[in-house]
Amino acid sequence: GPGDTEKDEEQEAPADEGHADDIDIPDDEDTANAATRIQAKYRQKQAKAETDQKRKDKKEHEEMEEGATKIQAVFRGKQARKGTGGPGDTEKHEEQEAPADEGHADDIDIPDDEDTANAATRIQAKYRQKQAKAETDQKRKDKKEHEEMEEGATKIQAVFRGKQARKGTGGPGDTEKDEEQEAPADEGH
Repeated sequence: GPGDTEKDEEQEAPADEGHADDIDIPDDEDTANAATRIQAKYRQKQAKAETDQKRKDKKEHEEMEEGATKIQAVFRGKQARKGTGGPGDTEKHEEQEAPADEGHADDIDIPDDEDTANAATRIQAKYRQKQAKAETDQKRKDKKEHEEMEEGATKIQAVFRGKQARKGTGGPGDTEKDEEQEAPADEGH
C-alpha cells in the first residue's frame, strides 16, 4: 500500500544530507521511546561527568587544605625554633618543664609582630583567592555544561516535533486525531 512505498523511500533516502530536518524518522511510539532512552542515557552520562568532576574538585580542595596546613606547621615550627635561641635559653627550659600538647596552636610561641601578621594575612588571602577562583570556575563550567545539555535535548525534541508536524500528527499514540479525521469520511457514506 501507500505506507509501504513511504517505508521504501525512507530506506533509500541518504541519511547524511547535512540537516537534521531532512532525516525521515518514523513517527511512532517506538521512535518516541528510543528518543527518550537516548536522552536519558545522555543525561546519565552528563550527571556522571558532573559527579566525577565534583569528586575531583573536592579531593583537590582537601589536598590544598592539607598543603596549607603543612605550610603553616612548618612556618610555626621555624618560628618556635627561632624563639628558643639555643641550648642555654631559659625559654627552652620552661617549654621542657611544661607539658607539651602537640597539635594545639596555643602551645607554639609565634611572635606577635607586624611581619608575622602580614605573612599570615598574605597566606590566608592567597589561599582564599585560589578557593574563590576554583569555585567560580566550577560554577561557570557547570552552567556551560547544563546549557549545552539543555540545548542538545531541545534540538532532539525540535527534530522529533518537526517531524510530527510535517506528518500532521500530534505525537505518538495520537489515535484520537486519526479517528476524528476518519470518522467524518465514514459518516458521509
